[in-house]
Amino acid sequence: MNDRLSAKLKMYMQVREVCERNKTTLLSNAAFSRAAETLKTSVTGINETNTQLQGSDTGVTEEKSGQKREMAKLAFKISGALLAYGYEQSLHDLTADAALSMDDIIKAKDVDADDLALHILKLGNQYSNTLGDYGVNQEDIDNLGLAIQSFTTKIGTPRLNQTERKLLREKQEKYFLQADNALQNVMDNLIHQFEGKDELFYEAFQNSRSVIRSGVGKAAVAPKLPASVL
Repeated sequence: MNDRLSAKLKMYMQVREVCERNKTTLLSNAAFSRAAETLKTSVTGINETNTQLQGSDTGVTEEKSGQKREMAKLAFKISGALLAYGYEQSLHDLTADAALSMDDIIKAKDVDADDLALHILKLGNQYSNTLGDYGVNQEDIDNLGLAIQSFTTKIGTPRLNQTERKLLREKQEKYFLQADNALQNVMDNLIHQFEGKDELFYEAFQNSRSVIRSGVGKAAVAPKLPASVL
């Protein structure tokens, strides 16, 4: 959620709080009361979708990062063995082909990291019979293959999350629109009916609405409400 929407949400919450503390007053105007309830529902929806947006891909990202690091660790071990073997055997093409650091995989884009690991896996299988003296056995090579397979499966997940996040954003936009309609088309047009009848509520409502009007995107500061309203 950007700064403008965050400031708007803070304003909604301030208006909601004023209305919640003055439910008895709102009973005198059914339309205003309904709009206040719509605003309340909208705020709840915005907060819920925001929570979902913030956490929708956290688990996937953390798990994928761990798998990527494990894949890099296994590939680096095999790469080191290949380099040592290539050096002793004066296989210059192999030493050039197998040169790899963990960061080469960890810092690479997911698809590129996958390709790098696959390249080392291919070399590992090609020279598997010669790597035993260099601390790498077939199990190490097989483990790299499994790690690559797991990572390849995982990097497809964020694409699903992008769709999910898009739907959540669209849902959140509807809540914002719903709240704006309740405030601008109903509450703002009816609030003046409370002027002279309940000045404390009238002023508190106006103060809570003034935050967004004074500068969208700036840090919203909650207005000081009269003690009798609180």
